[in-house]
Amino acid sequence: MRTFHKVMEAHRQTNAIHYLLPTFQFALNMIRGTEKPGRISGKLFDEEEFLNVQAVDNLSAKVTMKVCKLIQACYTGEYEVGARVASDAPNWPTETFSPFIRTFICLYTGVCNAAITHTNESLRSCKRQRLAIVKKNLRQAKRHVRFSEGRYDAVLHILQAEIYGIRGRTRTAVATFQDAVDCARAEGLTSLMRLASERAAALLSKVGRWKEAKMHLEKAADAYQCWGADAKVEKLLLRLKELDQEHPTFSSSFQFMPVNMRSGFAKAA
Repeated sequence: MRTFHKVMEAHRQTNAIHYLLPTFQFALNMIRGTEKPGRISGKLFDEEEFLNVQAVDNLSAKVTMKVCKLIQACYTGEYEVGARVASDAPNWPTETFSPFIRTFICLYTGVCNAAITHTNESLRSCKRQRLAIVKKNLRQAKRHVRFSEGRYDAVLHILQAEIYGIRGRTRTAVATFQDAVDCARAEGLTSLMRLASERAAALLSKVGRWKEAKMHLEKAADAYQCWGADAKVEKLLLRLKELDQEHPTFSSSFQFMPVNMRSGFAKAA
């Protein structure tokens, strides 16, 4: 990424830099964390400065930043932020993204909205509304997948699992999340393995199946560690410690290895 950035600067390719920087900053935030939760902000890129000063008339660059923000919100658990960002998605120019990217926009939009239903369960109207959004994104994802190169069954499994979870069909939801993990492994979509394991753990915690929740959290933490996302791993470790203290019948055995002791995408930073 650094090399590409230098080349684009040398050739004054402003648009390419606008696409690169929020993506690079998202990666850094997953490694090191961020002082501004809910924002794509850090040493390389600050979304407030970008929106107020840079590329004011560049709609495609703005939308790219919003997509990065949606993805970051989904992986950092800032689901309210992700849902707010995604609510503007119908206004995004469709020609900006390939069917592949649009498939994943549907995925992260659906996950963020599904997660909110578990935190606002008392609001039945909210639950119905969010369920409708997840179902809509599943339908759209199915259409986009038909025009994408490769198979993305893992995306569809995750969205379907979220629907089962909202409807209270926990056992079916967890099994479908596991199907998503298996498909993601076969399809080479390792990021979805992490996401599916984490979402399964959240659902199992909600219904009090602590032992299984810890097992899925460990799988997610291990996958994020292989990715090099140390900030995310530390957050999952805190959750594991909380579960160990609250429900000590099954203690976590996960061992955290700092990024400077292993390889991962973090080295690119």
